[in-house]
Amino acid sequence: MFLGLFTSGIQALIFATLAVAYI
Repeated sequence: MFLGLFTSGIQALIFATLAVAYI
């Protein structure tokens, strides 16, 4: 449960970073 939440947070962080880098 916690691992899934942690992974989701990491994925969201990476996605945000890629979005900023793309812009």
